[in-house]
Amino acid sequence: MIKSVQGVLLLIILSVNSIALAEIKSPTALQETSIGHQTILTLVQEREWGERIMREIRAQNQISGDEVLNAYLQGLAERVAKAAPQSPFPLKVFAIPSTELNAFTFFGGHIGVYYGLILGVSSESELLAVLAHEYAHITQRHLARTLENHRRMMPLTIAEILGAIVMGSVTSPEAGVYATQAILDMHFQKMMTFSRAHEQEADREAINTLGRLNSDPHALLRVFERFNKGSYFHDRVPEYLRSHPLNESRLADAENRIIKLGLQANTSRIPSDFDWMVARALVSAVVGSKKDIIDQLTVQLQEAPDGSPIWRQAQYAMALCLQADREYLAAEKRLKPLLA
Repeated sequence: MIKSVQGVLLLIILSVNSIALAEIKSPTALQETSIGHQTILTLVQEREWGERIMREIRAQNQISGDEVLNAYLQGLAERVAKAAPQSPFPLKVFAIPSTELNAFTFFGGHIGVYYGLILGVSSESELLAVLAHEYAHITQRHLARTLENHRRMMPLTIAEILGAIVMGSVTSPEAGVYATQAILDMHFQKMMTFSRAHEQEADREAINTLGRLNSDPHALLRVFERFNKGSYFHDRVPEYLRSHPLNESRLADAENRIIKLGLQANTSRIPSDFDWMVARALVSAVVGSKKDIIDQLTVQLQEAPDGSPIWRQAQYAMALCLQADREYLAAEKRLKPLLA
């Protein structure tokens, strides 16, 4: 029995990739991409896999019904796309109604952004930086390259596991378990290292893109630092750092990239719809009664100066809450000062 979480994850990955490779008609025919990388999936196959995953996500009602928020994220991502290397796939971005602090990319140019991430960043420049990083995963075809890496590792891994099982039958079952565990942990570490290399590559591409956009490249560093700092005060690391491994060398590499390009920090807030989108995510993320959030917003409105960004955001969120409770006249009253 494999008790390690790493071992279980690796077994799942191996199983999934075995199924995936079995469905590919010509697994030996690798495609050379425009960026000089070879992958086992052709562009057509990768697009088909993306559409298949998207159908599953829709079937499970995991896509936000807030079309305003979805359109906002799509617009931000398209800004990134204009300043970045061309994607081999049409870009599709959507919000996910969950407070999980995460964003992810999958086959065929899809990017999912959780409400929790929108609430976790402090400005549009930080959200733009995250999207630039995710978009780099698409242009560099990191998922397809990871699948190819797993394909190369898989025969060796299976052979080693079989060897460990044989050893266990000869010596003792316990020895076989420990040997298998060691093999799985070693390969899991190799895969994590491969992932970190992709993360650094995506960071560099994102910084280049943010520089072309005249956006703040330091926003990417602020996101990582804030999420990393937050992990010290909670029992579990934010999902974004789990799916996007972070270490000191990665941060140092990103900082050096910014210095090398001579990019300057920019903390000015450019007028945007970001505050309104945070309010929409905040209200939509609440499950059940909105009484608690209304109480919190009431306190914010009392403490924040009239007309300040926090006041406007709280006022708009309050209007959305009232609208959801069908108190339309009260909602209109909250919106009038904002319209003015």
